[in-house]
Amino acid sequence: MCRRVCYALPPLLLLLLLCAAHQARGRDLPQYLKACSEKDSNLNECALKNGRAAIPYLVKGDPSIRLLPMDPQQITEMVVDDKGLKFIMRDIVILGQANVQLQDVRVLLKERRLEMDLFFPMLDMSFKYNVSGKVLVLPLDGSGTGTMKLENLTVSYIINYEPFNKGGTDYMKATVVDSRGEVGHLTINLQNLFNGDKFLGENTNKVLNENWKALVEEVGPAMYESDRAIAQNLVDTLFDGVPYRKVVLE
Repeated sequence: MCRRVCYALPPLLLLLLLCAAHQARGRDLPQYLKACSEKDSNLNECALKNGRAAIPYLVKGDPSIRLLPMDPQQITEMVVDDKGLKFIMRDIVILGQANVQLQDVRVLLKERRLEMDLFFPMLDMSFKYNVSGKVLVLPLDGSGTGTMKLENLTVSYIINYEPFNKGGTDYMKATVVDSRGEVGHLTINLQNLFNGDKFLGENTNKVLNENWKALVEEVGPAMYESDRAIAQNLVDTLFDGVPYRKVVLE
């Protein structure tokens, strides 16, 4: 139902944040997490190479750093409440992140900004839902279970970071300012629409799938903001108490 991110943070961002968190605790990083120097003239290439090498390990999860497996991944709730539509997804399960491909990384030191692009060949989502309102001028009402398939999904994140001083020590403040992307195709199925009316439910699902591009355009922005908030919560948790110079090395 969206062309931007509909799931939790991608593995590379977790890689970078977990590196920072573990350095702050003074523990050794897992061998598959390789750091890059900001003085490296090929910093972007280094980050891209090391990120690609680490993703398979991170997707599997790592008990030593309390990292849960990312495929499947579970999300408690996502909400779209915009333009006369309220769509709540709960108990979301996402399959397909193990096949993520890190396409590009851009570290902008002067701007204190990190940008990254990821490609997912396919993501399969299952969830419980409640919906009311209108989309594509169609009335929607119901609750039940649903599925969504996103094919050829490209996702981009922008994260700004800066130091702030507390007690004489500089710490890291990171802000997820944007997440956006493109999806090659979307398929959605909502069971039990209109209190189980089979005719209305089947025809509504048919119209939604025939007009998936318009659906993406209409509902996407609210989904993006919901995901950005999820991403920000994770960033705040992982950077809390981390000295700035243990994240951004001189």
